[in-house]
Amino acid sequence: MLTIRAEQMQAFDRASLDGFKRRLRDSLAPLLPETDLHVLVERGVADAPAFGLASERDIARFVEITGTVLGAFPDGRLPVPALAILMSTGLAPSDKLDRYEAWARSQGRRAASDA
Repeated sequence: MLTIRAEQMQAFDRASLDGFKRRLRDSLAPLLPETDLHVLVERGVADAPAFGLASERDIARFVEITGTVLGAFPDGRLPVPALAILMSTGLAPSDKLDRYEAWARSQGRRAASDA
């Protein structure tokens, strides 16, 4: 019988996460050629669980909206209206992201610098 140790599972998880981050950076590169994609992706992946975003699709959309619509993550927290949307309970992740995108489009690139 094959037994997988916890350390091996962690290595698999890290490899999977690293692969996701690489794919996300590669997909965003044509859209954001002047952006430090490493910083954008790392921040998005780190912040996403607090907003109930767990699937690769939802995390990728969160990062893409932030990068393409807002221009970047702010140095500190996201603006309060964005946090209110993303932290709202009872909404499916796709609904949160729809509302976040609508809010972001209404703010343009100034929201990331105003936070």
